[in-house]
Amino acid sequence: MAFAKHRRSPSDPAPQNGRTRAGRVRHALRAYAVEGHDLVGILDRLDAMLQRFHPRDLTTMCLILVDPESGAVEIASAGHIPPLTADARGVRYLDVRGPVLGIGLDRPAATSWHLEPGALVLLVTDGLIERRGETVDDGMASLATAVTQDTDLDELCDDLLERFGRNAQDDIALLAFRRR
Repeated sequence: MAFAKHRRSPSDPAPQNGRTRAGRVRHALRAYAVEGHDLVGILDRLDAMLQRFHPRDLTTMCLILVDPESGAVEIASAGHIPPLTADARGVRYLDVRGPVLGIGLDRPAATSWHLEPGALVLLVTDGLIERRGETVDDGMASLATAVTQDTDLDELCDDLLERFGRNAQDDIALLAFRRR
């Protein structure tokens, strides 16, 4: 799974359609994945591609590789809001970090994690939680209070869009999944 958010530098004299930029990154992501690169290798290659061909574009991304049988999870982040998880231990953001794509900084290794049966994982773009006059941390805290482990996924997504999506001024995307 990949979750991404694209931003153009304010100094870019020739703005492109955001969907065009996002499509280019998505196609490159798929190509690097098909070549068999690990998650950090994919992010490194996307970073290099953006620096070379789109030097004014910045992209955040969170890549997650899940083995549904064993629950083994690998996560690599590039400046994206971390995944939120709800399980028997409570609701929390996973501690995964990394620099945004397009600036050429070293990235940390992927984070390994075990997804217990019944655990819920939620990925969102900042458009769901960013509000004028509030910090992203405030939005993340509010989102965490709205999620529980046993909520029906469709109901959860509908509720979050209703609660946080009203009057949003940015694109919104969210993905929720649960290990059976």
